Amino acid sequence: MLYKLQISLVLGVLLIMPELFSQSMDYRYIDSLTFDQYNRKDWKNLNKTGNEAIKSGLDYYYLRLRLAKGNYEQRDFSLAHKHFGKALTFNEYNGYSQSYLIGSLLENGCNTEAGFLFTRSHSTAKQYVPIHEGFRFTSVHGDGGMIFRNEMDNIGFNELTGQEGLYGQQRRYDNSNLFDVGGFIQFKPNIMYYIGIQSINTRVTDRFAFIENSLLRDSTAEFDWGSAYYYTVDTTQKMEEFKHDIEQKSLYSQLRWSFSDRLTCILGGQLIGISQTKTTASLENFSVSDTAYFITELDSVAMYNTSLQKVVFNQDTSVNIDWTISLNAQYVFGKVTAKAGACFSQLNEKKTQQFSIGAYYQPFGNPDLYFSAEIVAVHDAKQTNIIAKEIIGMKLFSPFWLDVAFLFGNIENFNDQYSYIVYNNPELIRFSLEPTLIVSVSKHLRCQLRFRMQQADTYYYTYTSTSDNLIQQTTSNYSYSIIGGIKWIF
Repeated sequence: MLYKLQISLVLGVLLIMPELFSQSMDYRYIDSLTFDQYNRKDWKNLNKTGNEAIKSGLDYYYLRLRLAKGNYEQRDFSLAHKHFGKALTFNEYNGYSQSYLIGSLLENGCNTEAGFLFTRSHSTAKQYVPIHEGFRFTSVHGDGGMIFRNEMDNIGFNELTGQEGLYGQQRRYDNSNLFDVGGFIQFKPNIMYYIGIQSINTRVTDRFAFIENSLLRDSTAEFDWGSAYYYTVDTTQKMEEFKHDIEQKSLYSQLRWSFSDRLTCILGGQLIGISQTKTTASLENFSVSDTAYFITELDSVAMYNTSLQKVVFNQDTSVNIDWTISLNAQYVFGKVTAKAGACFSQLNEKKTQQFSIGAYYQPFGNPDLYFSAEIVAVHDAKQTNIIAKEIIGMKLFSPFWLDVAFLFGNIENFNDQYSYIVYNNPELIRFSLEPTLIVSVSKHLRCQLRFRMQQADTYYYTYTSTSDNLIQQTTSNYSYSIIGGIKWIF
């Protein structure tokens, strides 16, 4: 029995020795080849060799480290992040790999995700990473610009009053100026807080087209006893305009918290105060009188009395407080980042719910080229609007970047960028094109110039006697915005 056991052990060793020898030879060959490719900076063949080795089951620290460093040098920071992360599974506390893993996230703009790893890294890694612990200001910015609207909605009397030509009214939105300033504060490397204020001032014109009634002496008849006077009601087409300012002041805040190097949640909210004056119109009766006839012998006068209607204007001033709050989450899957969010708001006397889902894609694993797509549903008590948002961004040449954003759909009460931008315009915006030129002047200074074109529907109201009411009508309008900004990074 012992003899048979010895024979079995010998046969087992003989059977597995070729496999062990083969694996040893594969390891030495792959290690030597990838080491040579790494030193020669032959990144293309290094990636090919390393990935084939991993697929065949050969995986170890230095192989992952070479692949990670090679991708980092090629600016594929997404793959570098992946391989540095795998390398650390073989050597968890290696400061070199930890520092490059954090650096890969920083290069892709994932600052709080990098901060999460920083808090869990070895002290050796921390000294090579430009992240600081504790409370500190990280950046401040200021933006200012103008919104120019064309005069397509400056309609005349006939269009404003409609077929019956009796009455019409319109609030025309003219140019706006805007300004905002804010900054990011770091609570912890993985927790950032933003707070900012914004001011938007819009010039508006309340326009009214109406018929003005007056008593007109039609004719005079002369008799032996005196004179008789006859009257008719004269009507005149009139237009009146009243100019006002809408002043909007808002406070915005955002909390960004990374729970890992992949998962981040963003809580944003805005409190908006709107002060405005509106001109309203109403009909009032008034009495008019004039001489009906005159008796010469008696030196007596009789009066003609009647009642007419006139349009009276009143100024109403109001202050409204609107608000919005949003919660978003994003998860990094290599070159793709999945995004989802929900937003609840009260804007323009409407309570709305907004839900979104989308993705952000870097085809080369770096910010030199990126795409973003998002589908948003905005729901209120009357309707649900579907909005599509697309962004294309690219590095033109150092230090210039171009970012182009598109919005399609009914953008009424839409909250964008974690409620930082709120489309609470009374106009019905259906399309927005927004190219932004970004210039990285230095390590600390960044400037941007943003142009925005929007197509919108604006409203006017025409009176009809059949319904004894004002009927809403629509006219098209285009607006063009130019906004400049500067950001200082500490």
